[in-house]
Amino acid sequence: MLRLRFWDGPGYGRVMVSLLVTLSGLNVADLVTTRVALDDGLAEGNGILLSVSSLIGTNVIVSLLLIKAVYISAAVVVTALGVRSRAAVLRSRIFILLLVLTVLIGAVVANNLYLIGQT
Repeated sequence: MLRLRFWDGPGYGRVMVSLLVTLSGLNVADLVTTRVALDDGLAEGNGILLSVSSLIGTNVIVSLLLIKAVYISAAVVVTALGVRSRAAVLRSRIFILLLVLTVLIGAVVANNLYLIGQT
């Protein structure tokens, strides 16, 4: 019996690019909502971001911008790897990774919006 899975089909590339665009857009939304939250007097709660900021000697927004640039660049590389690969296992794992990252950053943005609404 022949079973076609999503990552074996021709629509994989389009879905992966759509996930990448969504992930990138949500990262920009995270940057914007974090900026608004900080301007409203809320404190940054991301320990990694605070450590990077302290380590490179910049403010939180500059560090967040740097981290987002690296994050989106890595997502572009991973997406290109998945689209160009013929290995179904790799393609499926990359799809799952991008999907999970998209959901997580969506939750972060939703949390930021909630906290901004509380101020």
